[in-house]
Amino acid sequence: MSDREAFVQAIAANPADDLPRLVFADWLDEHGDPERAEFIREQIALHRIRWSGVSIRSADLQSHLIRVDANRARFRNHWPQWFAPVTHGLHGSPEPFESSGWTEVDEDAYLALMRTDPKRTINPTAFQYRIARGFVSGIGVTAGDEPGPLGFADALRAEPIDTFIAALHDDPAHWNALTDPSLRRIAHLDVTGYTGRFGPTARGVWPVFHDSHLAGVRSLSFAGNSDFQLPFETLPAAAAAEFARSPLAYRINELCIRVDDGGLRALARSDRLAVNTLHLHYNQSTADGRKALATARWRGAVERLTLGGFDSRGEPIREVLQGGWLKLRELRMRETYPTDADLVALADSPFSARLEVLDMAHNDFFPADGDGFRRLCAELNPMVLRKLVLPCGPFWQVPDELKQRFGSAVTLNSE
Repeated sequence: MSDREAFVQAIAANPADDLPRLVFADWLDEHGDPERAEFIREQIALHRIRWSGVSIRSADLQSHLIRVDANRARFRNHWPQWFAPVTHGLHGSPEPFESSGWTEVDEDAYLALMRTDPKRTINPTAFQYRIARGFVSGIGVTAGDEPGPLGFADALRAEPIDTFIAALHDDPAHWNALTDPSLRRIAHLDVTGYTGRFGPTARGVWPVFHDSHLAGVRSLSFAGNSDFQLPFETLPAAAAAEFARSPLAYRINELCIRVDDGGLRALARSDRLAVNTLHLHYNQSTADGRKALATARWRGAVERLTLGGFDSRGEPIREVLQGGWLKLRELRMRETYPTDADLVALADSPFSARLEVLDMAHNDFFPADGDGFRRLCAELNPMVLRKLVLPCGPFWQVPDELKQRFGSAVTLNSE
């Protein structure tokens, strides 16, 4: 193992610790790569500023922007050399690749590439990379018509990658890449069906549920990822049932999934799930599926729950909002369109008074003048609540009485 690989392993073993990254930056200075060293230090410094919770003073804003632009210039000028071991390794070839652009969001950088394809197929394989705190931390692959080999081993030796997102076809050959032993380091896995390509059972993904090399995965998503904006499809009920009885189900503590009634029933019956964070995004479910979810034995372990895209105007969600969520402290109800009766059920629930976060953004048909919302606001505890997000459609501004009760904790989703 080279010195460089040893540094990468140390960084990967302590992903939240900046010290190994800064030590590696010093090593780069001593070995003739001062630009990469400065890029690492600056990304770490900008990351700390962004997440410190302290606003930049107006007098310092110009110098801060100059600093950000300077680090972006380092990235644009040097990324082909810095990240060649990852890009060439993952692409399966040292041949040139096409860049479809990059974006920078504050201190992070996102790089989008496509495999060079002499046949010029309609859908070439696309790759996306997230560079955070100086290193590639996440990779995304959208499979083309001819996905070709994926060199995970070389990529993971070169950078402390812990997040992998794949948008693949329902072809077992495409999913075999996820059984690579190199992926044992991956902690965050998003396995997503490329738009329209999840088959009726999604059998291609089944081996992933049972693969021992994914023992390190703690966060699992079947619903697409907003960072890389990959497309997503509903996971078929047969695949959801296979996942619910697999070893992967009891290893994870965070699950993001998009299923129908059959999938919700399969999850509810699982005796292996014990997640503390559950995101249900744009599920194609009815009241029958939601009633099954409300009987799940594992719901008592859930601390953070997202209900996204449940349209309760036609199918009420109040069954989900009643008992059994013994540890729930964060609830997000985005595009659920709760009825007044749903809000009454939420107000009467045993967890409403202990909620720290209640996010009801993007609910245009929100019963703001109903008895349910008034009862809910009376039950929420201002000593506990850290964040209350209201939909900006029914509320043009935060009502004075809510400002008085909850202070700066209450905002509109447009803010």
